Formats: sequence, structure tokens, C-alpha cells
Amino acid sequence: MAQGPRILIAEDDPGIALALEMSLRAKGYVVAVARTGAEAIESLRRNPPDGVILDIMLPGRHGFSILQDVRDDPALSRVRVVVVSAKSYPADVKKATELGAAAYLVKPFEMASLLKAVKDHVG
Repeated sequence: MAQGPRILIAEDDPGIALALEMSLRAKGYVVAVARTGAEAIESLRRNPPDGVILDIMLPGRHGFSILQDVRDDPALSRVRVVVVSAKSYPADVKKATELGAAAYLVKPFEMASLLKAVKDHVG
């Protein structure tokens, strides 16, 4: 059986993480979940996914730091990152984009918008 693209969800809110996981699995994605910044970077390095849905405000390790690591690590260069965050300041969006985020969605977001961003940027 063919598997879809692999997505890592880096989100500390259990309700949001579950909704994302269920929606992505229903669309054929293979999903892993990390609840902290440290878990996210460990998962990225251990088994690089095709894409990441990344919350900026993660416990233990900030999302901007994770974006920097993804950009700086040649082994992660193909990983596409879609940021989801309550941080809506233009400076935050600009910083995420400069660090290589493919898309930036502000919470609360429509699930259809997230699924479109993942499809457009990850496959």
C-alpha cells in the first residue's frame, strides 16, 4: 500500500494536535506528533518528514529556533514548514518567512486553509 507524504505536527495543545492529526490522516498523510520543541527537533533529525506543521510557542524550544535548525541543516533542507501560531504580528510572520517557512497561518485558522497550505507546499 502506498503511503502519503510524512508530516510532523509540532503542537503543544492536545486538542489542536488531535484535530490536525485526524484531518491529515483522513487526507492520506502519514503523521507523527511532537508536543515540545525538543521532541520536534529530535523527531526531525531522527526521521526527517516531508513537512512540518510548526507552532511557534512550544515548551522547551521556540519554533523560531527550530526553523533556524531546519534551514541550517543540509539533511533537513527539503523539509517544508507550515507555521501555525497565535502570534500575528507582522514581524513574527516576516521572521518565520525569512527563516524558511513556506506558509504562516494565524490561530484560530480554518482547517481547509491548513490543508490547502500543506497540499500546496508539501504535496
